[in-house]
Amino acid sequence: MVYSLEPTSSKEKESVDTQTKTLTTTKEPEETVLDTVKKVMKRDGSIVDFDISRIEKAILSAMKAAEEGSAEEAELVAKKVYSDLLRIKKRYRTFIPPVEGIQDAVEKELILSDYVKTAKSYILYRQERTKERSQQLRVSDEVKQRVEESRQYFKGSYNEFIFYRTYSRWRDDLGRRETWIEAIDRFMDYMKENLGNKLSEQDYFEVRTAMLNQE
Repeated sequence: MVYSLEPTSSKEKESVDTQTKTLTTTKEPEETVLDTVKKVMKRDGSIVDFDISRIEKAILSAMKAAEEGSAEEAELVAKKVYSDLLRIKKRYRTFIPPVEGIQDAVEKELILSDYVKTAKSYILYRQERTKERSQQLRVSDEVKQRVEESRQYFKGSYNEFIFYRTYSRWRDDLGRRETWIEAIDRFMDYMKENLGNKLSEQDYFEVRTAMLNQE
């Protein structure tokens, strides 16, 4: 007896056609929001939006300095760097790439793509920038004095450490974290702005003194 694999009726044929169409039109799952790199961690620990164009510009600058490559090639290398980050992101959902990690990936992809001169130029650029940041991090005498003035209000070095680690705000206007006195003065400005003449100058003075002494 011979068994036929062909549909024996129009209804069966329609069913087979439908199943075939379903199989042939099934697409691979598209990249989800969770599978994209949205944020970057800066050196100061702050989180900012990821911008691949910044990577492209850095690579292109290094290529120009090394006199090799083009804008299109810089874009291609940047996409390879993004793919590296994406592979980690897919494995670790909470992954936020640090700036240093991205720059390491740029170096790797430049070397793997045979842009040796550009890789060298990029490495030298990073070293120069590291040197510049190191010089900028030198604490001025004025800041040392302000820290010393605030130190008298802490019961010990541990309390001072906890303040700077947890409670001291980063101040863009100062370009650093605030000292204890600066933090209290910031709060006093907030009080005066909201309470105005409801308290006398003597009242404000007493409140400031009590807060400085952590009473």
